[in-house]
Amino acid sequence: MDGSERGGTALPPRQEPVGWRRIQPALPAFDFGMLFTLMVAVTTARFGPSWPTYPAGAYIGSFAVTSLLLITAYYLAGLYDPSPRLGAPPAGAKILSASAVAVGVWAAVQLAGGALIADTDTRPLPMPLGVMAAVLLAGSALIAGRHRLSRKLRDRWAGPPRLLLLGAAEATAAARAGLADDPTVLVVAETDAPEAVLSLAADAAVTDVLVLDGVHLDRCFPEPLSTLEAAGVTVLRQLTTTHALLGIQRIREVGGLPFVLLRFQTVPRSQRRFKRGLELLVLSATVWLWLPLLAATALYVRAVAGSPVLYRQVRVGQAGQLFTVVKFRTMVPDAEVGGPQLSFDGDDRVVPGCRWLRSTRLDELPQLFNVLGGTMSLVGPRPERPELICDLEAQLPGYDRRHELPPGLTGLAQVHGRYATGARYKLGYDLQYLSSWSVWLELSILARTLWVVFTRRQ
Repeated sequence: MDGSERGGTALPPRQEPVGWRRIQPALPAFDFGMLFTLMVAVTTARFGPSWPTYPAGAYIGSFAVTSLLLITAYYLAGLYDPSPRLGAPPAGAKILSASAVAVGVWAAVQLAGGALIADTDTRPLPMPLGVMAAVLLAGSALIAGRHRLSRKLRDRWAGPPRLLLLGAAEATAAARAGLADDPTVLVVAETDAPEAVLSLAADAAVTDVLVLDGVHLDRCFPEPLSTLEAAGVTVLRQLTTTHALLGIQRIREVGGLPFVLLRFQTVPRSQRRFKRGLELLVLSATVWLWLPLLAATALYVRAVAGSPVLYRQVRVGQAGQLFTVVKFRTMVPDAEVGGPQLSFDGDDRVVPGCRWLRSTRLDELPQLFNVLGGTMSLVGPRPERPELICDLEAQLPGYDRRHELPPGLTGLAQVHGRYATGARYKLGYDLQYLSSWSVWLELSILARTLWVVFTRRQ
């Protein structure tokens, strides 16, 4: 079923203005040109047309590589991802932080390159420190100014956001009054019935839905919120004074009223690509460790459990697609002759000499080839069997959200929960992982997984 029809009413995907669709793909190249030109201009202003120490070609190459580092940092920071229009915070702090990270990488390359060359006066990316300081400050300001200007162009081409207010009559009346003096937004519909949201959104070409109370928010999850998200309609929840006790920090302002953005497509495209690159880098750097371990474990299983060594099973992956997961066989060959059965502590189907493989998770090692093939990730919600998915989705609203990313070899639920932790609580961990994804979280889960393996925690 298409994502725009899950709520029962078709909701066509919201299209960006034609002018914006034309210029948006060119923004990284435009930013690259600005940064490169800035480096050339600052160097020329400081030294004149004859640059010292290195040939002009070495400087030009260095400027190009450094500009590419900066653009990559901005991309990974989400600067080029589609962003909601309402209450978007200024991007200056994000841009400056990304610039600082790129400069740090540049400095590391300089130090490492100089050490390898054994000449402290030779650098692989020659650039005067004064020029780099100007790039960090003036370059960040230029990118922030371009970002602000492009957003203004997008908003001008698209017209004012068209709002739908969802809440009780008293709450919608108060919100309408608060928004009446803001000429940058337009209230086009209001309702207290979540089941009417999709039809109203389609009829009134709604771009944003403002949920005004928690009762209506509960009634909207997972539908129609998932369908609104699939159609590109932004959903925000109005905050009250009691929300301050929850420690909410990312507050957005709409017509003077406080809101928080509800993000269901939780991991942006740029972060997904970075996550994929990171796991491939980790696997490549550790192949000397896991490949011999995998071979030794295969020989052990062959000696203790006999043939076949591997066990294949169909699981549910990203977007609900089925794939075949590979594990070392630790049970007797006819363990599921009567149909799919969940394993349990003390399961007599487990080959006695292979129990320690299950407790240390070494039986999962062949899934590294699933990770290399892209059907799994190192970290993510664990894949479930299709025979169990239907019941779990019926019992747990929002369960299908865990299929947003490829399933993982390990996950937040595995390092914080236990083997016997219920599916409802594991779902909470999985959704928390999706909404809080970061490089630090990814690496910390991998590190904690090693601890779980060494301690054989069940």
